[in-house]
Amino acid sequence: MLNESGNQQLNSDSSTHGKPMIPWTIFLIVLGVIAFIFFTYEVVERVWLDEVGMNVLH
Repeated sequence: MLNESGNQQLNSDSSTHGKPMIPWTIFLIVLGVIAFIFFTYEVVERVWLDEVGMNVLH
């Protein structure tokens, strides 16, 4: 089972044959989801703290 190390070298050669770069796609999707969750959490935290947070925390 050397697929993990083998695919890295094969992708650079076979990517020009119409094969998508799966590792980069997965990386970009994960990065986008993390950024979206973090951004949403920041906005919700600020809005929620402005309205309710101070009464709950203190």
